[in-house]
Amino acid sequence: MYVCICQGVNEKTIRSAMEQGATTVGDLKRCAGVGTACGQCLPRLDEMVRSCQESRRSFRFTDTVATPV
Repeated sequence: MYVCICQGVNEKTIRSAMEQGATTVGDLKRCAGVGTACGQCLPRLDEMVRSCQESRRSFRFTDTVATPV
């Protein structure tokens, strides 16, 4: 599903950017170009960032294994 119609960016691209270290909407704007035209995608981007942050807090990451806290 497309998240940003203006830039043609889908959820897969956003999730990939977050897996590679994007942690804020600003990071996603810089690395994927989302949210830089009309802004209609900003609420969805914010939701995706918060969800990712919550997921990261639920796990403690080691070099090789993510362990539930």
